[in-house]
Amino acid sequence: MLLDLEGLIFDFNSYIEKVLGYKKEKYIGTNFFNFPALPSDIIPLLKKELELYPEDVDLDPLELQIIKNDGTLLWIHSQTSLIELNRIKFLMIIFQDITEKRKAQESLRESEEKFRTIAEESMVGIAILQDNSIIYINQQVADIIGYSIKELMEMKTIDFLKRIHPNDVKMIAEETRIKQLGHKDAKAHAPFRAYKKNGDLVYFDNYSKTISYRGKNAILAILVDNTEKVKAEEKLKNSEIKYREAYNRSNLYKDLFSHDINNILHNILTSIELSKMSQKDPDFTKVFDIANEQIIRGKELARNVQKLSEVEEVGTPISAVEAIAILKKSIEFAKGSYPHKMINIELKSFQNKYFVNANELLVNVFDNILFNSIIHNTNSNIDVQIFISEIKKLHINFVKFEFLDNGIGIQASMKQEIFLRDTINYKKEKVPSGIGLGLLLIKRILDRYKGEIKVEDRVPGDYSKGCKFIILIPEAK
Repeated sequence: MLLDLEGLIFDFNSYIEKVLGYKKEKYIGTNFFNFPALPSDIIPLLKKELELYPEDVDLDPLELQIIKNDGTLLWIHSQTSLIELNRIKFLMIIFQDITEKRKAQESLRESEEKFRTIAEESMVGIAILQDNSIIYINQQVADIIGYSIKELMEMKTIDFLKRIHPNDVKMIAEETRIKQLGHKDAKAHAPFRAYKKNGDLVYFDNYSKTISYRGKNAILAILVDNTEKVKAEEKLKNSEIKYREAYNRSNLYKDLFSHDINNILHNILTSIELSKMSQKDPDFTKVFDIANEQIIRGKELARNVQKLSEVEEVGTPISAVEAIAILKKSIEFAKGSYPHKMINIELKSFQNKYFVNANELLVNVFDNILFNSIIHNTNSNIDVQIFISEIKKLHINFVKFEFLDNGIGIQASMKQEIFLRDTINYKKEKVPSGIGLGLLLIKRILDRYKGEIKVEDRVPGDYSKGCKFIILIPEAK
């Protein structure tokens, strides 16, 4: 757009007509400050700048919103210069549409806010490193290491490396270097030892990968305080004969935990990367549902590890427990944990109450069965049907719980494997892919109850139509 030095519109090009919808013939010769594209609150600023316009210096560029002829708003970058045409001086204003850029900036800001919300609610330590500096760290890391977040943020990578055990510092320094360079052969899992502020030694399980953060390589690290587990393993090793079975079981839990936490880390990283790729997509917030779901899975995983340890100890006494009330609480908990999913859980029973020989761990059986049906389900609508009845087997009265879901199902070759996993044979074979701590916890608890569990196809002969988990628990007399 060209203005004379009195502020009258001399000319503008077809871009303004096409994009903003204002016809040239209507506004040529009119005062620029009456141009309807200008919001009223910006006019005083523009008048002040134009009145002070020096002939030898261009005005600073502006980013502002203007109004199209149809009433919608458009973000523009505006640059004003003094030019001369046929010995007449004009002000030339160049407009550039930056609406998509501003939307992308806003999307990135919202993405970072959502990531911070997820990270700050996480049960594990989360940090981002870039250019040899810590650019984000959550409270969990600060609590573990004993420094404040402010102290950690002021540390350079070299300062943090000084807190690492001498035998581990070389490995961590090299992993940090190659991850910042984006090398594909970097390790996802690199445990290390570090010294707290008070001098105590902490054992970290460290899961990290290279990500792109604000256009540059960075490292996203998830840190789990593994100190108590390591100390427990050291005690077990000192009494190898007495604790052989417990030690093998600990190794199984470690591998299962590593498998599941790596999946969680991968999905969080994927959601962050997708958020950047989909900034122009109004539906981009769905990726944060993925990240939030993985945090829920991580919390459930940590809880299962704790409960497995409790089951392997002496345990709580078995007594008469009313099962339906516990099951209903588990149903509400499962639905509440996945508010963004369409979940329908239908409970059918012949009686209002069933008493079984169990204890407070029964809720973990129901929780894990329901979570398994939700997590391993790719349908937009998740359906779970629960049937409760009574049966007699080998002269023993059982309460029978049947959980039918429309998930991805379990292949025939895996149906026995998932429940016959014996930790004594841990070193003889690898843990089958996809077997998590949840089903192992269910089996351990039901063994205590002298109960049973098995899995069948919801539709006989077609595992892809979903699962039917059948649980038998002795009826309380």
